[in-house]
Amino acid sequence: MSFSSLVLALAAALAASGASAAVLKFATLAPEGTDAMRAMNEIDKEVQARTGGALKFKMYAGGK
Repeated sequence: MSFSSLVLALAAALAASGASAAVLKFATLAPEGTDAMRAMNEIDKEVQARTGGALKFKMYAGGK
């Protein structure tokens, strides 16, 4: 199963349960402003758009 399929399946399950928005938390050593963090933030925007805001990511950059 691809990552995007997994995320969309999780969002569908959350929506069906009537739960409020779910937040997945990620920590990384990549500092804010790097290509890696820009990519992760873009993925978060896409996930929120595709799930209607039912699923979002919280990123902790720079090992914090």
